[in-house]
Amino acid sequence: MVSSNESDVPSEEFKAEAVKVLQKIYLFRGLDESECRIILDVCKLIRYRDRKLIFSEGDFCNYFLVVVSGQIDILTSKKGCISALLQGEVLGEMGVLLNHTRSASAMSMGDSVLLKIRKDDFRGLMKKEPRVMAILMHNVAHSLAERISVLNKKGD
Repeated sequence: MVSSNESDVPSEEFKAEAVKVLQKIYLFRGLDESECRIILDVCKLIRYRDRKLIFSEGDFCNYFLVVVSGQIDILTSKKGCISALLQGEVLGEMGVLLNHTRSASAMSMGDSVLLKIRKDDFRGLMKKEPRVMAILMHNVAHSLAERISVLNKKGD
Protein backbone atom coordinates (compact mmCIF):
# COMPACT_ATOMS: atom_id res chain seq x y z
CA MET A 1 0.00 0.00 0.00
CA VAL A 2 1.19 3.50 -0.81
CA SER A 3 1.98 5.66 2.19
CA SER A 4 -0.98 7.04 4.06
CA ASN A 5 -1.75 8.37 7.48
CA GLU A 6 -3.13 5.29 9.24
CA SER A 7 -4.36 5.46 12.82
CA ASP A 8 -4.37 2.35 14.99
CA VAL A 9 -8.02 2.80 15.89
CA PRO A 10 -10.50 5.64 15.50
CA SER A 11 -10.84 8.00 18.50
CA GLU A 12 -13.96 7.97 20.68
CA GLU A 13 -14.97 11.35 19.24
CA PHE A 14 -14.66 9.97 15.72
CA LYS A 15 -16.56 6.80 16.68
CA ALA A 16 -19.56 8.81 17.90
CA GLU A 17 -19.84 10.52 14.51
CA ALA A 18 -18.88 7.38 12.59
CA VAL A 19 -21.77 5.39 14.13
CA LYS A 20 -24.20 7.82 12.48
CA VAL A 21 -22.39 7.50 9.17
CA LEU A 22 -22.19 3.69 9.37
CA GLN A 23 -25.91 3.37 9.95
CA LYS A 24 -26.51 5.14 6.61
CA ILE A 25 -24.15 2.85 4.66
CA TYR A 26 -25.81 -0.08 2.90
CA LEU A 27 -23.34 -2.60 4.34
CA PHE A 28 -24.16 -1.66 7.94
CA ARG A 29 -27.87 -0.93 7.53
CA GLY A 30 -29.86 -2.61 10.31
CA LEU A 31 -27.10 -2.46 12.96
CA ASP A 32 -27.81 -0.60 16.18
CA GLU A 33 -25.33 1.77 17.84
CA SER A 34 -23.61 -0.89 19.95
CA GLU A 35 -23.23 -3.17 16.92
CA CYS A 36 -21.73 -0.32 14.89
CA ARG A 37 -19.22 0.24 17.70
CA ILE A 38 -18.25 -3.44 17.47
CA ILE A 39 -17.44 -2.85 13.80
CA LEU A 40 -15.51 0.32 14.59
CA ASP A 41 -13.44 -1.53 17.19
CA VAL A 42 -11.83 -3.59 14.42
CA CYS A 43 -11.41 -0.73 11.93
CA LYS A 44 -8.43 1.43 11.20
CA LEU A 45 -8.88 5.00 10.09
CA ILE A 46 -6.86 5.94 7.00
CA ARG A 47 -6.35 9.34 5.38
CA TYR A 48 -5.17 9.64 1.78
CA ARG A 49 -4.01 12.75 -0.04
CA ASP A 50 -5.08 13.66 -3.56
CA ARG A 51 -4.08 11.17 -6.27
CA LYS A 52 -2.63 8.58 -3.86
CA LEU A 53 -2.87 5.00 -4.98
CA ILE A 54 -4.76 2.93 -2.40
CA PHE A 55 -4.27 -0.48 -4.01
CA SER A 56 -3.47 -1.88 -7.44
CA GLU A 57 -5.28 -4.23 -9.77
CA GLY A 58 -3.97 -7.75 -9.13
CA ASP A 59 -2.93 -7.10 -5.50
CA PHE A 60 -3.79 -9.70 -2.87
CA CYS A 61 -7.06 -8.71 -1.19
CA ASN A 62 -6.75 -8.87 2.60
CA TYR A 63 -8.98 -5.93 3.58
CA PHE A 64 -11.89 -3.83 2.39
CA LEU A 65 -12.57 -0.14 2.81
CA VAL A 66 -15.51 2.14 3.55
CA VAL A 67 -15.40 5.70 2.20
CA VAL A 68 -16.03 8.10 5.08
CA SER A 69 -15.27 11.24 3.06
CA GLY A 70 -13.77 12.17 -0.28
CA GLN A 71 -13.86 10.39 -3.60
CA ILE A 72 -12.18 7.15 -4.65
CA ASP A 73 -11.84 6.36 -8.34
CA ILE A 74 -11.88 2.71 -9.39
CA LEU A 75 -9.64 2.07 -12.41
CA THR A 76 -8.84 -0.91 -14.59
CA SER A 77 -5.91 -1.34 -16.94
CA LYS A 78 -8.27 -1.92 -19.89
CA LYS A 79 -11.03 0.65 -19.33
CA GLY A 80 -9.51 3.37 -17.14
CA CYS A 81 -11.91 4.90 -14.60
CA ILE A 82 -14.98 2.69 -14.29
CA SER A 83 -16.50 4.18 -11.14
CA ALA A 84 -16.23 6.99 -8.60
CA LEU A 85 -17.09 6.05 -5.02
CA LEU A 86 -18.29 8.58 -2.46
CA GLN A 87 -19.20 8.64 1.23
CA GLY A 88 -20.83 5.44 2.39
CA GLU A 89 -19.65 3.28 -0.48
CA VAL A 90 -17.56 0.17 0.05
CA LEU A 91 -14.64 -1.14 -2.00
CA GLY A 92 -12.83 -4.45 -1.90
CA GLU A 93 -15.54 -6.46 -0.15
CA MET A 94 -15.94 -8.92 -3.03
CA GLY A 95 -12.24 -9.79 -3.00
CA VAL A 96 -12.34 -10.37 0.75
CA LEU A 97 -15.44 -12.55 0.57
CA LEU A 98 -14.34 -14.53 -2.48
CA ASN A 99 -10.61 -14.69 -1.67
CA HIS A 100 -9.73 -13.08 -5.01
CA THR A 101 -7.06 -10.61 -6.05
CA ARG A 102 -8.08 -7.00 -6.68
CA SER A 103 -10.02 -6.68 -9.94
CA ALA A 104 -9.23 -2.96 -10.21
CA SER A 105 -7.04 -0.23 -8.76
CA ALA A 106 -8.29 2.47 -6.40
CA MET A 107 -7.03 6.04 -6.22
CA SER A 108 -7.98 8.90 -3.93
CA MET A 109 -9.27 11.93 -5.83
CA GLY A 110 -8.78 14.75 -3.38
CA ASP A 111 -8.20 14.21 0.33
CA SER A 112 -10.11 11.15 1.51
CA VAL A 113 -10.83 9.35 4.77
CA LEU A 114 -11.55 5.62 4.79
CA LEU A 115 -12.22 2.88 7.32
CA LYS A 116 -10.15 -0.24 6.75
CA ILE A 117 -11.44 -3.65 7.85
CA ARG A 118 -8.96 -6.50 7.58
CA LYS A 119 -10.15 -9.88 6.32
CA ASP A 120 -8.98 -11.64 9.51
CA ASP A 121 -10.86 -9.16 11.70
CA PHE A 122 -13.96 -9.52 9.54
CA ARG A 123 -13.82 -13.31 9.85
CA GLY A 124 -13.24 -13.00 13.59
CA LEU A 125 -16.46 -10.99 13.83
CA MET A 126 -18.27 -13.80 12.03
CA LYS A 127 -17.40 -16.13 14.88
CA LYS A 128 -17.85 -13.71 17.80
CA GLU A 129 -20.86 -11.71 16.59
CA PRO A 130 -23.21 -13.94 14.57
CA ARG A 131 -26.11 -11.45 14.56
CA VAL A 132 -23.87 -8.66 13.26
CA MET A 133 -22.43 -10.92 10.60
CA ALA A 134 -25.86 -12.17 9.52
CA ILE A 135 -26.93 -8.57 8.92
CA LEU A 136 -23.70 -7.74 7.07
CA MET A 137 -23.89 -10.83 4.87
CA HIS A 138 -27.54 -10.11 4.04
CA ASN A 139 -26.58 -6.56 3.05
CA VAL A 140 -23.65 -7.78 0.92
CA ALA A 141 -25.86 -10.32 -0.85
CA HIS A 142 -28.46 -7.63 -1.53
CA SER A 143 -25.81 -5.27 -2.91
CA LEU A 144 -24.31 -7.94 -5.17
CA ALA A 145 -27.75 -8.86 -6.48
CA GLU A 146 -28.37 -5.19 -7.33
CA ARG A 147 -25.02 -4.96 -9.14
CA ILE A 148 -25.81 -8.09 -11.18
CA SER A 149 -29.24 -6.68 -12.03
CA VAL A 150 -27.69 -3.42 -13.29
CA LEU A 151 -25.14 -5.36 -15.37
CA ASN A 152 -27.89 -7.53 -16.83
CA LYS A 153 -29.88 -4.45 -17.84
CA LYS A 154 -26.80 -2.94 -19.50
CA GLY A 155 -26.39 -6.15 -21.49
CA ASP A 156 -29.94 -5.98 -22.88
